[in-house]
Amino acid sequence: DKEHIGAELVSSTFIRIQDLINTLMNSTNNGGSLHMSITYSPKEALDEDTKASPSTNADTPYLPIFEGLTDCTDSGPYIPPRAWIDVYNAIQKAQRFIYITGWSVATGINLVRDNPEIDSEGDSNVGELLKRKAEEGVTVLILIWSEKLSSEENPGLMGTHDEETRLFFHDTAVKCLSVARVKYESLLASEFVSSCYTHHQKTIIMDTDPEEEGQLRRIMAFRGLDITDGRYDSPEFPLFNTLCGPKHCGDFYNNCVTGATKELGPREPWHDCHAKIEGPAALDVMKNFEERWRRQADYHVNDLYHVEDDVIDRGAIPEVPSSEGGPWTVQLFRSITSDACVFDFEGQKYLHSKGGRLVENSILPKRFLYFENQYFLG
Repeated sequence: DKEHIGAELVSSTFIRIQDLINTLMNSTNNGGSLHMSITYSPKEALDEDTKASPSTNADTPYLPIFEGLTDCTDSGPYIPPRAWIDVYNAIQKAQRFIYITGWSVATGINLVRDNPEIDSEGDSNVGELLKRKAEEGVTVLILIWSEKLSSEENPGLMGTHDEETRLFFHDTAVKCLSVARVKYESLLASEFVSSCYTHHQKTIIMDTDPEEEGQLRRIMAFRGLDITDGRYDSPEFPLFNTLCGPKHCGDFYNNCVTGATKELGPREPWHDCHAKIEGPAALDVMKNFEERWRRQADYHVNDLYHVEDDVIDRGAIPEVPSSEGGPWTVQLFRSITSDACVFDFEGQKYLHSKGGRLVENSILPKRFLYFENQYFLG
């Protein structure tokens, strides 16, 4: 798999020397030839019997399938921008840990806007909220992308606030690290990757209240939301009329239109595909954070929260009303290398899925298969 600098080994095979001697050396031709073939199987061949065989270490995915929940348990229709309110409520309820990864995290952003019923005290400012939770004894760890051209004096080209955010949390109880993409194979490759590639994971993970009194706490994860400029939006995508109002005053982003200003606009409309995950699947989102932290923040590895089994139930599955269709089947899929992540292998496991499939056969669609991704390379 050739890149701009270097290449990654995708696969390899071996040919016995004896086979070469027996076939090629006795040939009247001057050279040999290598024949390759591929076999396609019809979709119908992947019936339910395909998933019936017992799993072994050789074909157990690194990030397996879980019965989890990918939407809110609140009854009723989704009302934008409820995702931001859900994040605010979840951070408020966290008692043990809060982990955040982001392309950008802006400390001046408010999670709740023009909604005094939810935020009557006006305390949903991200930076102050996270500092307050850390002062309460909650472990708050943040990994943001370090833009190559940004510095304490220069905001950089992408407007990520990375230096501003790092300095905001400096000398506080919040551990915020700004980390670049790296490539360990050579200095030249690392310089190229740190300049041209970004960390694009957007996750927020924390512990949350049990469903019933007397139960252990659970783990919850949000994915797909960057808490930064311009992401707070609605299906109407207003470009001008909210610039001076409570929804977007002080929250302007447009990196596409030359001359656009926070006073005149237009805003850049924004929509990220996001979800809330509860249940065992949230553990994989948490595992992803911990593996990244161990690689790029290894000198702070002891700051990770140690999950105590008598406090948090790792396997808790939330009850979903039948009116909401029941729990979803969830398998986390990510693209990441050992340059940014310490893999925790136990026995022989494969990173993607058996036979190179994107997802496991046990998620066989009957009606539709939906993908949404900022970069979808097929």
